[in-house]
Amino acid sequence: MFLLPRDSEDKKDSHSQSAPQSNIPAPPPKDTDLSSDSYRLYLGKKYDIQRNDLFQQFECKEKLFESLDEAMVFADELEARERMEKKKEIAYSPQFLTKIQNDLNEKLISIWIERDKNNEAIYFVKDKNLEAISLSWNELVKYWKETER
Repeated sequence: MFLLPRDSEDKKDSHSQSAPQSNIPAPPPKDTDLSSDSYRLYLGKKYDIQRNDLFQQFECKEKLFESLDEAMVFADELEARERMEKKKEIAYSPQFLTKIQNDLNEKLISIWIERDKNNEAIYFVKDKNLEAISLSWNELVKYWKETER
């Protein structure tokens, strides 16, 4: 026996079946002030800030907040940390790679580069113990900085 949904359920389903949303978040607006509507909307979507009816609070990243403003401040702090991490990333340059290679070679650490199927560079490092590890560019820079200490 096949049961059809009731009219009221049909209406609910028709509203929930909207166009598929991409998982790629929109870039943040230039104005990253919490008084900016576009920035607040961006944070709300990116960090999935929602009202939790059960607790009568707002939810963000599995944390509850008494007010929407508190949830927004929390999301803004997460966003600021993410921006700081991106600033710490060091851009690739052939001259910088040469410096890293020379510094590591002085410490008897060999380095070579291979390309993956997408032609992305993978950096391999073999230390004095002959243990080889593969690294991304940022991981290589971090490895090099640690050997400088």
